[in-house]
Amino acid sequence: MALIKKGLLYLTYKVSGKKIRYLPEFLHKKGVNVIEFRLLDEENSLITIDFLDLSKFFAICKNMCYNKRVVKYRGVLAPIAYVKTHLFTVIGVVLLTVITALLNNVVLGVKITGSGKIYSSYTQAVLTENNVSKYALFSSINYRELENEILSKNQYLSFVTVKKQGNVLVVDTQLSNQKPSVLGENHVDIVSNVNGVVEEIIVLRGTALVNKGDVVEKGQPLVGAFVTLKDESRVNTYTVARVKILQSVKYFYKLDVINEQNVYLAYALSKFKLDGEVVEICHEIVNGGIEVNVTLRHLIYGG
Repeated sequence: MALIKKGLLYLTYKVSGKKIRYLPEFLHKKGVNVIEFRLLDEENSLITIDFLDLSKFFAICKNMCYNKRVVKYRGVLAPIAYVKTHLFTVIGVVLLTVITALLNNVVLGVKITGSGKIYSSYTQAVLTENNVSKYALFSSINYRELENEILSKNQYLSFVTVKKQGNVLVVDTQLSNQKPSVLGENHVDIVSNVNGVVEEIIVLRGTALVNKGDVVEKGQPLVGAFVTLKDESRVNTYTVARVKILQSVKYFYKLDVINEQNVYLAYALSKFKLDGEVVEICHEIVNGGIEVNVTLRHLIYGG
């Protein structure tokens, strides 16, 4: 900094003390060039000077019993001056960022959820075999391989997903709705049981026959019980997948009086008639009554 030329770095100080309005005059007498001066009140001001005039500036402030504090850097060398002045703060921020990133990669807990939670001891054993436990690194976990491993070790499970939620590894397991069967007896496509739109499809085994956003009909195959090899030949396999389908259903209710209570009853009756997770429900007033529109989410598992 000692070898820099004038004009490369300016410092703005907040200066406090008696007779602060006369500070520019005192500085001018000592040969200090005042770039900018702003009086905040009778005892406080903002003053900008060149870095090379600091020694004279400090001497005057000391003699006049002024308190000073740098509030801004300007000029080409301002970034360097800021980092040098706030070096420990910058180092602290960098260290905090690094530590946070490192901790974000550490497993601080394992949570087993879903209907297959009753087999959590078996699932936990597979996790231990694969060195997945508290304080393991998320980056060392192959999620797809771990999902397949858990499935292959427990024939009572139909679907497994492994994902990171914060610093917790969540293993969601779903029970199979079929009795365990030997390989070769379960080569069955997964088909849709409703008319609707594919919201999500995850395939662990088999071949996806539809994509997200596709309109499907009841009975339509969603996942094929086969895989295609490099030579384009097909081989039968298990179907292990989860598909979410959004179904739209409408009901008309003839009403002489349309009020809040009747609308509530129409909503309740519509929900009672349906099987599935209600995602959205609304209504329109039409001639002679109301039309209730319900969007349902259906989960279809295969395995």
